[in-house]
Amino acid sequence: MDRIDKKRAVDWLERAFAVCIFFYTAFGACNLTHRTWVISAALYAMTAVGAVLLVYRAASFRKYIKTPLLPCAVLMWLSYLASAFFNRAYINKDAVVFFAMWTLFFFLLYAHDGEEDPSHVYRNLRLFSILHMGWTTLLALISFGMLFANYDSSYVELDNGSYTVAAGIHEGRLWGAFQDPNLGAVMCVAVIALCVYWYRRCGKKWLRGALIADGVVMLLYIAMSDSRNGMLCLGVVCAVGLCFYWFDRKRRKQKLTYYALGIVLACVALAAGFCAPKLVQRGYNAAAELVVESAPKSSALKKIERDYKLNKTIADQSNRRFWVWQSGIDIAMSRPLTGVSFVGVVPYAEEHMPDTYIVNNDYWDMNTFDSEIFNLFAAQGFPGLIILIVWFALAVILFFRCVGRMEPGDKDEIAILTVIVCVLITSALNQGTMFYQMTPNAVLFWLAFGDLLFVLAKARRREV
Repeated sequence: MDRIDKKRAVDWLERAFAVCIFFYTAFGACNLTHRTWVISAALYAMTAVGAVLLVYRAASFRKYIKTPLLPCAVLMWLSYLASAFFNRAYINKDAVVFFAMWTLFFFLLYAHDGEEDPSHVYRNLRLFSILHMGWTTLLALISFGMLFANYDSSYVELDNGSYTVAAGIHEGRLWGAFQDPNLGAVMCVAVIALCVYWYRRCGKKWLRGALIADGVVMLLYIAMSDSRNGMLCLGVVCAVGLCFYWFDRKRRKQKLTYYALGIVLACVALAAGFCAPKLVQRGYNAAAELVVESAPKSSALKKIERDYKLNKTIADQSNRRFWVWQSGIDIAMSRPLTGVSFVGVVPYAEEHMPDTYIVNNDYWDMNTFDSEIFNLFAAQGFPGLIILIVWFALAVILFFRCVGRMEPGDKDEIAILTVIVCVLITSALNQGTMFYQMTPNAVLFWLAFGDLLFVLAKARRREV
């Protein structure tokens, strides 16, 4: 009986922790709550519950030691410590926060009790998905209120590299209530995938109708945000979802042409998902023009027209990313074994490489390279980059070895976990996502990634 009560208490603490860490990141990623007291309140709650769970897991480490690819997480964690030690001149409060968050990500969200049942994992996933969907939908609806009110607000944080905090429709894009339109767009993409998952699970017509409406709202925000990363992620949702439908285990004995056709259809789905928000955006702009023509004094609708202020070269069309990534490579190669630490990127560049793009541009002093690959490479050098590549490769191998062994009843959960992981990995190629950005997407990634590898490893052990 005591063991059952202890298990329930741990389960309750884990759910409470997931809620606390979600709202800590969610408040920080919303421009309406940015740098307000609610973030501190969520931080204190997260820290208290997280500390208790860390102590418990340290004392019960044998239960968690078999977490799939846990050594990769430990090595990445140690790589952070090594980089911080060799770049201790740059270490500040933010570096401590990143280290603490990595500890929570790796050892609480990613790690799993080896005796845990997959049904318990799925139940927690569903609870968290409802939280993510509800918060994102709320911010999207507030954002549309700002759009129709023609609201535009912005200010510059001088203590944050002159970073602009904007709300509403700003610079021809809908930021709305999200701290960043790219972040908001990717959050909406994840909600679209979750809407499909819940649609398949729910039989009530009114609930299915609500899910369809929510998916439409998410698509509208992606279109209004004009986020190409969001559009690409939506294409990935369509492509990966189609692959799960097409390459069903019941059809594994089909001919090679069947698989070739599936790949072609997946590419078509990728293109369709990418283009859909742009088509919606063009329809909205056409409607906005009609409103202006019929009522010139009306300012209710503002067109979505991002002003890139860039030349039409290939590098420019990356929206500065190619130049930023080159800075990341240059900085990493100057200290290939230790990196310069993530918090040390700007001060190191100003001291040793003042001509590099991230600190020598007409925009702002960039403290991120808009890609987790380059963030890790510059922050932790080749060790961090190699660990990342090995971790990814081993995860892919584990997936393809085990996905065909899943029970039919696990199909929907494996599909949604895979879609979410693929979406957020795609996002990480073009912006900070799961390592050096503390956002709801980071929490969602580590939960989904850990859950996916855990249930796949369970299937492998069951087969043996």
